[in-house]
Amino acid sequence: MVPALPLLIVLTGYLPNGGPVAVAAVISLTGWAWGSRVLRAQTLSIRRRDYIEAARVAGEPGWRIIVFEILPHVRAILASSFLFTVLFAILTQVGLAFLGLVDVSQWSWGVMLYWAQSADALNAGAWWWFVPPGLAVALIGTGLALLNFGVDEFINPRLRSNSLRGRAARDSAGGFTPVVRTDPQPSEVQR
Repeated sequence: MVPALPLLIVLTGYLPNGGPVAVAAVISLTGWAWGSRVLRAQTLSIRRRDYIEAARVAGEPGWRIIVFEILPHVRAILASSFLFTVLFAILTQVGLAFLGLVDVSQWSWGVMLYWAQSADALNAGAWWWFVPPGLAVALIGTGLALLNFGVDEFINPRLRSNSLRGRAARDSAGGFTPVVRTDPQPSEVQR
């Protein structure tokens, strides 16, 4: 498997005046592999479970097994894969623009970082050139990661039940995480 960023650098270098559509096409061609491998592995582990075999034996059509038996179990992976693919696309475009491999006359966060680096803004003390786009990239990355955690907690029943128990314990402790203190038993005390 070829790493995505070096492949993107080579492909965008060979696309003369490709513009944003060509960059989007290259990112979409290279960004789907990770999520599909994880989804395929999870689907292959689910397809041999007893309830899937029972549905097959009962004569359920393949589309119904996929939609009603397999899909509910891979929703968290689909949501996570989608959010991290969006994050990958944003960071890849910013990285390619920062390297100057896209049209630097069209503004984006990466182009702003490219011009800040080209003008030596860090050494000049011009923080307003590189802090806002860098902060925007960091905030969107953090926001998508937190959204992923929220979706995963909402979809995954094991996380949801643990979260509800933890939330009830925090609420009973006045909003703080309770600390349970256990005193050592007399047999555990060193003499």
